[in-house]
Order: sequence, then structure tokens, then C-alpha cells
Amino acid sequence: MVVYGVTLDTAEVAIALGIGVSMLFYEKQNLVPGGVIVPGYVALTLDRPYLLLSTFAVAIITLFALRKVAGYVVLFGRRKFSFMMLMSFVITWGIQSLVALALTYGQVASVGPTGIFQVIGFIIPGLVANSMERQGITKTIYALTIVSVITYVILYAITGK
Repeated sequence: MVVYGVTLDTAEVAIALGIGVSMLFYEKQNLVPGGVIVPGYVALTLDRPYLLLSTFAVAIITLFALRKVAGYVVLFGRRKFSFMMLMSFVITWGIQSLVALALTYGQVASVGPTGIFQVIGFIIPGLVANSMERQGITKTIYALTIVSVITYVILYAITGK
């Protein structure tokens, strides 16, 4: 099975390395890189910047949706986390559906089912948005970039991929 262009074994190693590097980074810097599993997935997609940009865009839109809704609804704890996860699903599905519809209307079939708008899973943007809400957008992107690159370098040293 192939996940993000690598074998499942390589993906498992990347996620495990990402968890380890995340833990060490948190202990030293006290910053969360978007959740413990996120750096492993991001490390697997560093060669596809459109995936990263789309994922960050959905996370930021999710964060702004949370801030807008929080003025009208009491959101805290698990309810807030669940809202962010659900919003990241809805935003991703909505944008992918619109892109697919536009591509179908434009009869462009060579760029894939959703064109260039793809995100890293449906859960990753919600996890990133959760960290952005807690520690800020720039700190989260900084931490995620550092941890993902370190994870990628170690993964490349181990697997050569």
C-alpha cells in the first residue's frame, strides 16, 4: 500500500519519528508542532508544497471560523476541539467539492479528482488549527516546520526515501 507516495512501512516510521521529535521539541521549546502525529505526515509531503499550503489554509480558515462562532456559542474543552475537527472536515470537503465541480465544468480531467487542492488527510488541519488556537499561528507554523524538517532528515537517513 502506498501512502503519500511512500510505502506504508515508511509512513509508519515517519509518524513514529515525528512523535519522538515532537516530544523532544516540546520538552526543549515548550511549543507543540500541531499535534504529535502531524510532523510525521508533514515530513512525508515536504516535496509537495501545494499540500502544505492547502493544509495550512484550511487550518487557518478553521481557526477564524472558531473565533467567529465562539462569539455566539460557548465553546471550550472537548466541544471546542470537536468543533475544530468538524469544521476542518466541512471546509475541506466544501472546497474540494467546489474545485471538483469547477474542473468538471471546465472539463479538465488530467489534474486529478480535486485538482491542486488537496490537504494532508482530513484530521491534520483540525489538529493544526487546535495548536494555532492555543499558542498562535506563527509559533505553530515555526514549531511544525522545524520538527517536520528534522523528522524528514532522520527519515531520509534511515530509509533513503
